Amino acid sequence: MNAPRQRLHLPVAILVLLGIVLGTYWPVLRNQFVDFDDQTEIYQNPDFNPVTARRVAWNWSHTRMTLYMPLTYTVWGGVAAISPREAHGTLTAWPFHALNLALHAACVLLVFLLLRQLGMTTISAAFGAAVFAVHPMQTEAIAWASGMYTLLGAALALGAMIVYLRSGDGSRSRASRVALYALATAMYVAALLSKAAMAATPLVAIAIDLLVLRRRPRRTIIAMLPWIILSLVAAFVARSFQSAAQVAHVSLPGRALVALDAIGFYVGKLLWPAQLAPDYGRNPNWVMHHLASAAIAAVGALVLLLLAISLAKRGRWWSAGIFIFVAGLSPYLGLVPFDFQPVTTVADRYAYFGIIGVALLAALAARWRSGRILLVAALLIWSMLSWRQADRWHDSQRLFEHTLSVNPDSIVAQTVLAFEARRDGRFNEAEQRYLRVLQIWPDDAAALFNLGNLYLATNRLPQAVEMFDRATRALPSNAQMHNNYGVALARLGDRAAAARQFQAAIDLNPDWPDPRRSLAKLRSTSTQP
Repeated sequence: MNAPRQRLHLPVAILVLLGIVLGTYWPVLRNQFVDFDDQTEIYQNPDFNPVTARRVAWNWSHTRMTLYMPLTYTVWGGVAAISPREAHGTLTAWPFHALNLALHAACVLLVFLLLRQLGMTTISAAFGAAVFAVHPMQTEAIAWASGMYTLLGAALALGAMIVYLRSGDGSRSRASRVALYALATAMYVAALLSKAAMAATPLVAIAIDLLVLRRRPRRTIIAMLPWIILSLVAAFVARSFQSAAQVAHVSLPGRALVALDAIGFYVGKLLWPAQLAPDYGRNPNWVMHHLASAAIAAVGALVLLLLAISLAKRGRWWSAGIFIFVAGLSPYLGLVPFDFQPVTTVADRYAYFGIIGVALLAALAARWRSGRILLVAALLIWSMLSWRQADRWHDSQRLFEHTLSVNPDSIVAQTVLAFEARRDGRFNEAEQRYLRVLQIWPDDAAALFNLGNLYLATNRLPQAVEMFDRATRALPSNAQMHNNYGVALARLGDRAAAARQFQAAIDLNPDWPDPRRSLAKLRSTSTQP
């Protein structure tokens, strides 16, 4: 193919990729917020109601929902500042969904540029980027407003890797290489400040360096050492904020089984992306109680890893694609516990970054005509499935009724639908849904707390006290649980016990005024004749 035709194909490929993204995911623009972190992260977030520089800056020195991602909150703050409001003053959802769509489009183009930089032809790189664009597992991060941190982190990490690879070009001057490396490192820091799980980026970069570009290992390790140190710092910070207190204790061999089961699960969803949902319920307890199913997934994962190792010499590009996929998953495989793991170790959004490896494999397959034919068929099917899945994220009711059809024991679905029922005044339904959660997971602190609040609101004080007692035992580090426990005890007339709970809430969160006021009121009334 001559050079002029190659140059002509580049803008055409970019336009086609953008068209694929918009054609597949435009339904997200009409989606609402869903009560799956969107309320806490965005539309009920006090930092955005109203938006002020001081409130947004607060996120750079604090965490919200145990996550330290200040750049993500800063971006959200900027969108909230310019977004129109609903009649009752709440934020409108479509600007946040538009941001997600734009960031995913940016990630797709960055994957395309990365594949081109690795030496792929325009057509092969376009096929790889198209797979990254429309595989149904990508839908969750795009269609969920709160999933923006995954997209922002991935875009910055991809940009960092592209600039890093250019910094290794020996034809550039030393000053130019140093400047590019410094820029790449700054972008990587920004990725970590968007999502700590971007700590997997150095593993992806190392796989590209050693297997695709065949750079000297010593040179790669020296270049990646600062990034590895930054990754360890980010992992330490994330771990210090995420206690993972409710994750069941699993031995080291058990964690290895959980991790292999997760890899096998993701491979299965890649090959057969049906029955996708935000909660699969595949947590460590599930693995330990379904050893036969977990063993099948683990064997599949081991076969994949052994294949990657065996291809490292003769089929190094194929090996690199497999290693990149697993490396992208590594922060969420369960080797190190994380807060959402009691619900599920696996989630579609966790695979977003790792699908870069799948894009590389698709680009390799696109070198052959038969591979391109198969990829065209797959892309058409995946695009339709992703369009349908994006529509399922339209609102909480639609999403979580679908989730229960996939996973009838979904704790998340029952909790969110219980919240919706309580908000609409359907208290009996809300109670039954919370009780169903407690049947599945008797020590779920959130369900115990929410049920306690329901009983408190309906003046069933003995039941409220029982739920709050169980909640604070399950999660003793939560100030709000102790505060509401104190409120229930005070209404029941147990002043001494109420005072202890208010004091516990104050000790955990000295800046929160509510328990201080309640404790002061309790003491003032107790001294009155």
